[in-house]
Amino acid sequence: MSNFWTRTFAGIVFLIVLIGSIVWSEYSFFVLFLFLSTMGTIEFYNVAQKSSFSPQKWIGVIVSVLLYSSTYCIIKGYLDPKYMFAFFPLILFVFIFELFRKTQHPIQNIAYTLLGIFYVSIPFALLHLMVFDSITLNYNFHVILGAFIIIWSNDTGAYLTGLKFGRTKLFERISPKKTWEGSIGGFVFAMVAAFFISRNFIDVSFYNWLVIAFIIVVTGSLGDLVESMLKRSVNIKDSGNIIPGHGGILDRFDSFLFSAPFVVAYLMLM
Repeated sequence: MSNFWTRTFAGIVFLIVLIGSIVWSEYSFFVLFLFLSTMGTIEFYNVAQKSSFSPQKWIGVIVSVLLYSSTYCIIKGYLDPKYMFAFFPLILFVFIFELFRKTQHPIQNIAYTLLGIFYVSIPFALLHLMVFDSITLNYNFHVILGAFIIIWSNDTGAYLTGLKFGRTKLFERISPKKTWEGSIGGFVFAMVAAFFISRNFIDVSFYNWLVIAFIIVVTGSLGDLVESMLKRSVNIKDSGNIIPGHGGILDRFDSFLFSAPFVVAYLMLM
C-alpha cells in the first residue's frame, strides 16, 4: 500500500510541475524541459553503459544542453541561425575524442553517443518549434499541452480497454502485455480527447487536432515499443528512478519523444 501512495503522490507532483511549468511562462517551460533534456540524456547513457559499451556521456550531455539552448535563442532571435552549423564539427569531435580513449569498442561507443543526441536531445530541442509562433515569436502552450493530454488519453484508453478486452498480442516479443484491442481503445480515447481539446484551444482547427492525435497515437505507440526494446536489450525494467514508482525520464516521455518530431513536421507544413 505504501508503494501505491508513493506512486500516486509522485504522479500528482509530476503532473503539477509539468502542467504548471508549461502554462506559467516560456521561461518556466524552458527551464523544465532543459532539465528533462539533460537528465534524459544522462539517463540514456547510463542505460547504454549497461550494455558493456562506454559512450562519451559528458560530451553527449554538453551537446544536448547547447543544442536545446541554442535552438531557443535562434527561434527567439537572440542568436543568428548560421551558428547552428557549428554543431556539425562539434559532433565530429565525438569521433576524434574516441581516438584518445583507448577503449575496446570505439565504433559502438561513438554510435551510442550519437544515438543519445538523436534519440533524446533533438526531440527536446524541437519542442521550441511547437510552442513559439514562427511569425510573432509569441509563446503558446496549446499544442504541447494538447499533445500531452492526447498521449495520456491514449495510454489510459489502451490500459483500460486492454485490461477488459485484450486478447490479440500487439508486439509480444517486445511488450507482452500490449494488445491490439487496447491500442484501438487508446486510439478512440485519443480522438475523443482531441475533440474536447479543439473546443478549448481553437487556434488549431478540429481537423488538425484529429491529425495531430492520429500522428501521436501511431508514432507514440511505436516510441513506447522502441524504449521497451532498448530496455530489454540490457535487461532492465525502468530506464531510471527519478520519479518514484514511475521510473525515469525516458519511461515517462518515450511516447512524447518519438511523436514530437512528427508533430513539429506537421505543424511546419500546416
